[in-house]
Amino acid sequence: MTLQHKLRHSVTRQEPDNLPDVEVARGMSNIMAVSWNITNLPNETCFSHFTVCIKKSDDSYEKCKKKESFNTWMILNQLELCSNYSITTWTSTMEGLESDNQTLYQSTGPGSVVDMKTTVLSKDTVGIKWKPPVTGQKCLSYYHLRLEAENITQVNITGNETKYLVTNLTACTNIGLFLSSVSEEHVRSNATMLMVVTRASG
Repeated sequence: MTLQHKLRHSVTRQEPDNLPDVEVARGMSNIMAVSWNITNLPNETCFSHFTVCIKKSDDSYEKCKKKESFNTWMILNQLELCSNYSITTWTSTMEGLESDNQTLYQSTGPGSVVDMKTTVLSKDTVGIKWKPPVTGQKCLSYYHLRLEAENITQVNITGNETKYLVTNLTACTNIGLFLSSVSEEHVRSNATMLMVVTRASG
């Protein structure tokens, strides 16, 4: 059933009681997860399945999926980068009743940075540079760098920068660098990873 078909028929259908709460979690860039919370519902509530319709704000894409009620989550992937979506869900019972729609709005984020490499590597300093995303660059607002060494450090870098210098490191230490593109809505891309070892002291 499409979303429009459901809207046309909802006025004549009785609605089930005790609806589950629905949440949409933003994943990395173009991935979202829809979940339903049924833990607080009475045992006599008997759902058949959930329906999810995802639609782009410019009407260029719409798709509906069904999920059996024992699966209380659904992954929405391969979405277009830097796009706005509406996610509409409803619940169906074994008796064929359908609930009201619940609609949430989410945005996808930018693409991942490319060609990340070191420019400086000493006993206490690591310099890196990168190129902006090849796709999904129009909603890029800033970069997020996560550095994992003896401690975890996180820093935001302005979107017009393509290099960064990390200082005050310990000699001969394994360093993990994870760089993500981030939109204004704070949706992160998949992180681009670089592993290095600082030089030995002396």
